[in-house]
Amino acid sequence: MIVLFRKSRARSLRPSHVNLALEKQYEKWRREYGLPRNGKVTKKPTNQGLDEEAHIRNPPKKKCLLPWWCAYISWFLVIVSVGCSLFFLWAYGLQFGNIRTGKWLTSLIISFLSSVLLTEPLKIFLFSIIMACLCGNPDLDDDDSDVDEEDPYLNEDEEWLHSVNSGNVVQRPKYRPIDPSSWEAARRLREKEVRMYGVLKEIGVYALYLWILFILSYGNRDPNSFYLREAVINNFIKPGDLWNDFNNVMVEIYLRNIVLPHSFKL
Repeated sequence: MIVLFRKSRARSLRPSHVNLALEKQYEKWRREYGLPRNGKVTKKPTNQGLDEEAHIRNPPKKKCLLPWWCAYISWFLVIVSVGCSLFFLWAYGLQFGNIRTGKWLTSLIISFLSSVLLTEPLKIFLFSIIMACLCGNPDLDDDDSDVDEEDPYLNEDEEWLHSVNSGNVVQRPKYRPIDPSSWEAARRLREKEVRMYGVLKEIGVYALYLWILFILSYGNRDPNSFYLREAVINNFIKPGDLWNDFNNVMVEIYLRNIVLPHSFKL
């Protein structure tokens, strides 16, 4: 469903943002300098018709998009999935009863809120960091902002910067050697980046190790160990007792009156 929503082409194309920006700039100039209005911007039909047709005929490569009616299919699938979820929720509610259904819905709501507010943002953050480290910089030249827009066109007093039919548009690139100082600066920067990534990796591994150690140390402790310790202290040590305190009695008397009776009692 997400792919259908993202890849569906717009039913009607929006005006080109280039032409809208030019019209706003022209309107600003007209208000500032009192220029007359020339009406709407129209396509240039004469003079450079061949160049303009070549620009329109050879547009930049765009992404493969689905037909516009795929958005309706996506909405239909969304409605069907929501309806099926409500039906199963109603059916299980009738089967469980009021008390179990209330507990079930409460657990669902709590798990949903914890997932939305804590688990999913953390997963997205970690996944973004991992993908940024593995994949590097994204392709910034890949811009699909004008996919659902009309092609820009020229006004009567405008012309293309380069003629399509001329052979001077694309020139052979010339070799320019790299400056040694720039090369050395780039090398030092790369060494710093490698060391930084190494330190971050070690910190991450050490934090993971501490987290696992913390879970193993405090997550598997017996909750009755505290009560066992208190029972041993109260029965054998007897702190604060005037006659039977461990620090104030003789060993023979202590063993006969304290250790042996409580040992058989336990």
